[in-house]
Amino acid sequence: MKRILTLLLVSAMLLVCASCGQISISKKEDPEDQTTEERNSDDAAEEKEEDYEVQTEEKKKPSGKSESEYVAEKIEEAESVFKSYTDYQEALSVIRKALQKYPDNESLLEKSDYYQSFAPVDLYNLKPYKSSHGYSHMKEASDNFGNEYVNCVVKSHYNSKTEAIYDVKYLYNQFTATVFMRSDHKAENVGAVKIYGDNSLLYSKTNIDVYGRPFDIKVDVTGIQDLKIVFESSSAAEVWGMTNCMLQRTEK
Repeated sequence: MKRILTLLLVSAMLLVCASCGQISISKKEDPEDQTTEERNSDDAAEEKEEDYEVQTEEKKKPSGKSESEYVAEKIEEAESVFKSYTDYQEALSVIRKALQKYPDNESLLEKSDYYQSFAPVDLYNLKPYKSSHGYSHMKEASDNFGNEYVNCVVKSHYNSKTEAIYDVKYLYNQFTATVFMRSDHKAENVGAVKIYGDNSLLYSKTNIDVYGRPFDIKVDVTGIQDLKIVFESSSAAEVWGMTNCMLQRTEK
């Protein structure tokens, strides 16, 4: 009887050991035991994960361009539309759009300043550093033909000659304006308008009839620092005016 019990106990122990071995074997994963289909499935999953990482990195760089590449492209685009000084707004528009993406880029900021330098500047908005009695800026004025003007520089009823000097800092190439006789003049005489650049006479029109029609002037002011405007008349009564007094850079 004792012998039978011993045999039964040994048999039970063997069954338990065999069972443990099966469990251990079933949990062990060996690549060699994978089927070809399983291996292909794993490789496809890894490739998909790598593709996702690449796409994510590409999204971080708009259009796949670096900042320097993008800036160079936009500067070239701006230059292509800047055929003459009158095209400064189109070129400036390209640069400003690029600055929205890279607002601190020095190359773009320099180009913005460059194109902006071609914008016309109204003399009315500048302050002369020296002027004589009777010279002034007037917001509104009219002439003897019923024309209305705004932003004028004028000679008032004080002196037969009046002048003003502006520091234009060598920035411009051209000065244009429209000269007219103000409707509130008091005498029937003649006058003159003269433009000086650094004390050199650049433009002069004399014997202007006080009832004459308004006329345009255009003066080359390249390389000029001090721009002097002079109004003269045969008496203090005549009152001259100029409007649309524009300074502009025209050379690239």
